[in-house]
Amino acid sequence: MLVSTLGRRVMKNKLLIAAACVAGIVGVRALIAAPGWFKERRENRQFIAVNNVTPERLIARCGPPMGDQTRDLYPIVARDMRYKSESGGIIVFKFISKIEKQSLGRSFKRLGVDTRRPRSLRTRHTSWKYYGRW
Repeated sequence: MLVSTLGRRVMKNKLLIAAACVAGIVGVRALIAAPGWFKERRENRQFIAVNNVTPERLIARCGPPMGDQTRDLYPIVARDMRYKSESGGIIVFKFISKIEKQSLGRSFKRLGVDTRRPRSLRTRHTSWKYYGRW
């Protein structure tokens, strides 16, 4: 009986050592992978923030731009907004928006008004799309 009790203790110690090694390996891998997870999460937040920016939100957050140029390139409207950076450089935000004809287009045709290139009263902008900064 003395041998079997001794054998059980040795086996228990070996199992504890193996379990501690496995837990240590898992812990080290988690510590190595954690910075990558945090970086990916931060990049996702930044990507969402950039995709949700509109000219109105940009003006509300950063104030009036140094330069604001809107071009009507039917069927889209391009808008460039210039801001001065802290380092003295110029940051240009470019936005593009599609134009949709309102339901009044049929009424204009009946009245003989040309609807191929609608005026601003007969058009509306859908969501703005941010196309980067240059």
